[in-house]
Amino acid sequence: MLTPDEGHLDRRIAQEAATLVGVGWTVDIDPSVDPGLGYEADLPPGVRLLANVRGPTPRGWRLRALRPLKRAATLAVPALGRTIEAAQYRMRDIAGEITAGNLARLLEGDPYDLIVAHDVPVMSLAASLKVAWGARLISDLHEVFPEQDEHFTSETARRYWRALESDGLAASDGIICVNPAIATYVRERYDPAVPIAVVHNAVPYVAPATLLGSMTLRSLYPIPGGSRTLLFAGSLRPHAGLEVLITGFAAAGLDGWVLAILGDGPLRESLTSLVARLDLTGRVFLGRHAPQRDLIQVAASADVGLLPYQAVGFNHLIATPNKLFEYIQARLPIATSRLPEVERIVAPLGNAGFVDYSSASTVAAGLGEFLRSVAPGVTSEVLEAAAAAVSWEREAPAVLGLVEAVM
Repeated sequence: MLTPDEGHLDRRIAQEAATLVGVGWTVDIDPSVDPGLGYEADLPPGVRLLANVRGPTPRGWRLRALRPLKRAATLAVPALGRTIEAAQYRMRDIAGEITAGNLARLLEGDPYDLIVAHDVPVMSLAASLKVAWGARLISDLHEVFPEQDEHFTSETARRYWRALESDGLAASDGIICVNPAIATYVRERYDPAVPIAVVHNAVPYVAPATLLGSMTLRSLYPIPGGSRTLLFAGSLRPHAGLEVLITGFAAAGLDGWVLAILGDGPLRESLTSLVARLDLTGRVFLGRHAPQRDLIQVAASADVGLLPYQAVGFNHLIATPNKLFEYIQARLPIATSRLPEVERIVAPLGNAGFVDYSSASTVAAGLGEFLRSVAPGVTSEVLEAAAAAVSWEREAPAVLGLVEAVM
C-alpha cells in the first residue's frame, strides 16, 4: 500500500491492511511522502509500516516549507495566492518527484502481487511499480482529489491533478471509492472498464462496555464539572467552518454547555485569539489532540458531536468525513450540516439533526433548536443501533470482494 499521508497514517489504510491480513495477505504500507509517518494505534501482526529515510526529492521538501507562506498569501490576497500556486505547478511535477524519490528504493526489494494506491499523488508511482513487478493495481480514492478547494485555488493545479487522476485510474485494475457520490463521479468522468467498490470510512465496532476509558475530554481540558459538552473532532483548518461555529456558539447563550474542539492545525492561533476576543475562555477549549487509539473513547465523553462543514466546492459537497463515523461509534447524537452524502447515511439511522452552519445567527438558532427538540429524542437504543449498522465490519467484505475480482 502506497500512501501520501503526512503527519499520521489514515485510519482507513490501516483498517484495509488488517482486513487483508485476516484472509492471509501480508501487507506493507509505504510512507511515500512523509518518512516520519507514524500510526497512533497498533498495527496488527502481518501489517508493517515501512521505513523510508528519504521520501520525495530534497527540492520537494524545501518547497513544502513554503506552504505556510502560500496559505498566508492566499488568505490576504486570493489572486496572489492563485498566481503563486499556478507558478509552482508550472515549475514542478509533484507526482514525478514522489516517483523519483521512491521507485528505485522499492524496486530493490522483493516484488509485490498487489499494489493499493491511496489517492492521486501516489498513482504514478503505483503505475510504474505495476509494470516493473507485473502486479495488479487498485486505486483507492479517499476524496475527489483535484476538487479540494482548501488546497487548490488555481485551475492550473486542478488540471495537473485531473490529468494524474485520469492516468492513474486508466492504469488500475480496480477502484475503491469512499462513498457512492465519488463512484458516480468516477463513472461519469472516466467510464472505467474495471470493477468499482464503495467502501465508507467507517471505523470498527466498539462494544459499549469499552467506551469508558481513562482519557476523556475532561482529562484533556479543564471543563467545569456539571457542564455538558459539544464536540468537534478534527483538524483546525480553513473551510471547516470553525470560526462561524465558535461565533455562533457564543451567540447561542447555551447555559451549562461548553464547546470542545479536539485537534490541531494552521488555524489554532487565530481561533485561540477569537475565543479570547469573544470572552469564551472557560467555555470553548481547543488545541489538544487525542491519538487514534483513544479517539473514540475520548469522543464518547462528550454529549453531542458537531459536523459544521459547508458545501464549499464539489469535494466538500459530497464529503463523508471520518468524524461522522467516529461520532457514530462514540454513540453521540450528531448536529450536522445538510450535506447530501451525510444525510443519506444518518437520516435512516435517526441519530442526527440538521443545523445551518452558514452564519453565526443560524448556528445559534440551530444549535439551540437541536438541543431542545432533537437531541432528547435520540435514545441510547438508537445510538447503539447506528453503531452496529455503520461499522468497518460492514465495509470489509467490499474490500475483499474487489481484491478477489482484481486478482
